[in-house]
Amino acid sequence: MCALRDNGYQPDCKLLEPIDLVVDLFPTLPVPTYAVKAFELMRSMTLARIAKELGESKRNAHRAAQLGKRMHELKVTDPFVRLTEPPEKLPARWRFNRTAPPKDTWSDGKNGQPPVT
Repeated sequence: MCALRDNGYQPDCKLLEPIDLVVDLFPTLPVPTYAVKAFELMRSMTLARIAKELGESKRNAHRAAQLGKRMHELKVTDPFVRLTEPPEKLPARWRFNRTAPPKDTWSDGKNGQPPVT
């Protein structure tokens, strides 16, 4: 509420203390969640037993173990890496569609859209 002061609202900020808040907007995925545990269990269990232990499919258990192995090789503990720039080799789903003409060359379509041909 204290942030609303800029808009003319003057609450009694002495009663409020700032807090840190982390909001996770995405559901947790099983492969990164169980990566380390699945890799550790691979040393003593079969894949079917690991899947049962984790409550996941055999496929997810295998993928988690593979990710855990790779994390162990790279000596990382967090499976998520913040990207600040695109990687050199872009996956196909990240590539720009070069077949569409640039927007500034579109002729007068409705609502700024290209005309239907």
